[in-house]
Amino acid sequence: MQIFRGNEKELKDQFDINPLGVVFIGLLRSKKVYLTEPVLELCTKKSPLEGLIKNRTLLSTLDNFPDFEALQTIHDPERNFPLTILDVGTERVIALSDEILAEEGWQQSSEAEPSSTALKTAHSHLSGLESLFSSEEIARLKIAIATAVSPDERIESIRKMTFSQLEKREKFLLFFHALADKNVEVRTEAILALEKSGFQPEIAEEMLSLNKGDDEQKEYAIGSLSKIFSEVGELEQGAILQIILTLLQDSHYEHIGELLFQAVDDFSPHLPANQGMLERIMATALKNLVSKFNLYHKKIYNILLNLDKIDHDLLEDFLWHELSKSSGRNQRSFFLVLLCEIQVREERIPVVMEQAIREISFGDELDPFYLQLLGSLHQMGEKTVTSLLERLQESDRVGERIQIVGLLDNVCREYSLPLPQKEEIIKVYIDIFSLAHNKLRESMLDSILLSDPDLPARLKTQLAREALVDIHSEGFDQFPDVVRSALLQIKKPAIDAILQVLRNPLNTMQAVRATDFLGDVVLELDLSHASEVGKIKDFCFKQIKKNPENVRELFKVLGKIVLAKATQKDDAQSIVHYLLDNVCKSHPYAILEALGWAGSSPLLEEEVTTDICCLLMALLDNRLPENISKTTQNDEGTRYEFDFKTTAYTDLLPILISGLERIATGSSTSESIRRLIVNKLLGKWKRLVSHKLVWGPKNITDLGKTIYRLSINPVMEAPIKIQLVEALFAKVAIFSITELLAEILSQAKEEELLEWSARLCEKLLEFATHQEYQNQEDKEVILRCIGTMLKAPSLSPKSRESSRYRENMLYQLFEGLREKVFGVNNILKDLLSSPHIPKKLQKEIGKRLPKPTRLVLKNS
Repeated sequence: MQIFRGNEKELKDQFDINPLGVVFIGLLRSKKVYLTEPVLELCTKKSPLEGLIKNRTLLSTLDNFPDFEALQTIHDPERNFPLTILDVGTERVIALSDEILAEEGWQQSSEAEPSSTALKTAHSHLSGLESLFSSEEIARLKIAIATAVSPDERIESIRKMTFSQLEKREKFLLFFHALADKNVEVRTEAILALEKSGFQPEIAEEMLSLNKGDDEQKEYAIGSLSKIFSEVGELEQGAILQIILTLLQDSHYEHIGELLFQAVDDFSPHLPANQGMLERIMATALKNLVSKFNLYHKKIYNILLNLDKIDHDLLEDFLWHELSKSSGRNQRSFFLVLLCEIQVREERIPVVMEQAIREISFGDELDPFYLQLLGSLHQMGEKTVTSLLERLQESDRVGERIQIVGLLDNVCREYSLPLPQKEEIIKVYIDIFSLAHNKLRESMLDSILLSDPDLPARLKTQLAREALVDIHSEGFDQFPDVVRSALLQIKKPAIDAILQVLRNPLNTMQAVRATDFLGDVVLELDLSHASEVGKIKDFCFKQIKKNPENVRELFKVLGKIVLAKATQKDDAQSIVHYLLDNVCKSHPYAILEALGWAGSSPLLEEEVTTDICCLLMALLDNRLPENISKTTQNDEGTRYEFDFKTTAYTDLLPILISGLERIATGSSTSESIRRLIVNKLLGKWKRLVSHKLVWGPKNITDLGKTIYRLSINPVMEAPIKIQLVEALFAKVAIFSITELLAEILSQAKEEELLEWSARLCEKLLEFATHQEYQNQEDKEVILRCIGTMLKAPSLSPKSRESSRYRENMLYQLFEGLREKVFGVNNILKDLLSSPHIPKKLQKEIGKRLPKPTRLVLKNS
């Protein structure tokens, strides 16, 4: 048969077809419908079928043969040139009925005439009936099997063909075609005809059960056919596959659809490289994917991956073609995941990347293919970078851009990208930063590239300068903190950007925050940046002389320089002497805070550290101002007025306490100074808890937290820790202090501290049962403290007493669980993994925790 497969130019050169006809032939080709050359000859200008090929309804009639015949009658009333439609794999061919008869004649003329003996042996089962069917009759039966409208006519043609003199293989192929019939009776007749023509009876029997049996018979037949599929020949495999694929397209078999697809999944590793068969599987899979995606996508995914091992190019072309037509998000994600998985041709990668990146921006984290698509993009590594950057610049959707930045960062973390690609990423960030949403800015500033040693310093400095431009703006809640973290990653290049901003700040707030960042970055510098530290020191001295709005922060930077690892000893000593000389001249609070940082530096002589320590403690002993506020009444109500003396409570005390804490926990601080500071702070604490000294509530809380931090610091020796715990215990009834004690004692190992652990356990059990503390808020805190203590290796110096405390406190948690106290459920879950909870008690916890419920999603 002469099927025309040439291009548009070849069509115009070979046939004189109207331009509109060429267009409609192209439309047919896009739907995989081809025409034979004789049909095209009849479609030329002024030929009988010229009007047929230009008829807009032609394409819609191809799925319904009676409509196709009616359309032919309009353009060829006498039916001089009857047409038929043939299925060739996944393609269809419009041909003349006479072409099929002619092909039969050509085949007969080309075949050698067999000997009478051979003919008799080959067709002995026909019992002399072969003479009943002429070659023309056989050809007409073939056409009837393929195109007859009436099922009865098709059945009759199959029965007659069973007794024809055709070779067995040719009969099988005809009956295989009939296995794809929509009518169950036609399929049954085709299976019976196969068996009569020599097909394996065991397979035919299972196919009959599958086609027409009850549900149990169908399920059994599917299992049987799956087991024998890999052991039979290609013809038998084709028949089994044909009937299963046909049933998958029949709505009456939807209830066993999963079993049928499982069978195809089982078959797929054993399929021969038969293009027509593979195309039929793909076409059937696609139809079910569109209509029942959630039900079948996993099975179809496995099937197509197996087909990739048989014919990669065929599957790739199929997926590529379907991706271009797909309009559903699920289907697009499905095709994209597979295209990423099977490694498409190099020239197609950019398009796959572009579409995958667009697709993930509309994804749903509950969708497995969305997550798999994300994973596929990660696996593509550096190949995704160009497409990601292009989309990042094109998109105007904040969520999508944040997601792209996250993908880029993951690629940078997991793959060793070439330096030009890293530079390109940062250049794009710099270009879009000024107009980006604050959340997108935060994502870009979280990039791992900021700490990449290979990235040029100039690019890091540019990005840092862009980040510093808007740090004064209101509404960027976390933005200053994110900028701070980014600058700490960038380190030395960030200093260049900060100094550029400070030389010509936009406003006071920008200068203040930039200077604050400068001090933090200085602390991160190492010895290789000693010259940089000297430059910062000189800059601060020059700026302080001008007394700018950020002078307080400049003093703090000087204090942090003294503590920095990159600072030379001479620079540290000169700064400290400068600070001590100016402490009473201007901005005393800022200088005192700077001395609090400098005092913990290992570069200072012990004498200088002692001087700083004594200065801070002397100020701590000064009498604080009283009567710092007054109350007045007006039409609007009560008005509270505070004078400038309140700064002694709001600013000075926090500075002194923090400074002394830094010095006490410094690694180079002598033991005598450390004890001196601890004794001073404990003395203040004891006077506060005995009400001999009056501070503000926040000042008391700050001092309590300082004592807590000192007690857990590894530089503190056991006797000092015991002193600190004893001091806090004086206010154990204040639950914020109770929580601090629980944190400290849950880590206790020394015997003296374990005695305090036992005392705290006694207190917690007392609080848990005391009538005064039965409200929800108090119960939450008490049980939270109990949960913390239960993680401790031991709760008392005596092991029996420790076990008793553990058991009693655990039952208090059980009581809280019964009363539905907030957070107890999570505390108990956390204790299940604790190595210090005996197995017996873990079982008790397991019994009382609610069993997890399974959420079953429809079609999952």
